[in-house]
Amino acid sequence: DEKYEQALGVCEEVLDEARKLGGNLLEQSYVQLWNIYFEMDKLDLAAAMCQRLQAEFPNSGFVDDALLQLGEVSRKQKDYNRAIGIFTRLVNMKTSQLRGEAQFGIAECYEQMAAEAMGQTQTQLQDRAFQEYKQVFDQFPESGRVGEAVAKMANYYYLQKDYARAVDTFETVLANHPD
Repeated sequence: DEKYEQALGVCEEVLDEARKLGGNLLEQSYVQLWNIYFEMDKLDLAAAMCQRLQAEFPNSGFVDDALLQLGEVSRKQKDYNRAIGIFTRLVNMKTSQLRGEAQFGIAECYEQMAAEAMGQTQTQLQDRAFQEYKQVFDQFPESGRVGEAVAKMANYYYLQKDYARAVDTFETVLANHPD
């Protein structure tokens, strides 16, 4: 905590000068501040930095990182609908390398919503979470989250007592992605 406070102090000092100079230094300052705020669990401030980066530097290479972080902040705050909207925006950014991460974030939101729901709503949300995890597997096979998504899919089948499909799911992935 002490080191984060020190880093925050340094970044805030740099930010004053960066505002005067603008450009890359200001952009980098926003990125560093959002990372520090996020690690300090100051989620509202992290979200504000992400939004400021997007507003002032819409063509920044960090915008997709900012969106992913902003979605994570919303998910942590249990504002699932907002998180899903942010993650969806990132999934729709055709050039982003983080699209699979965002799709996984959508699935996590539905899974968490299901855990907090009851009855028929819970079942519907579990089904939706499964479909979203399946999209990670189907649409973003290069994502580092494929293994986790498949594990979630197999667990879904397991909970449904569809053991054959759970095993098939794992075997298919192992055959296609031996690593």
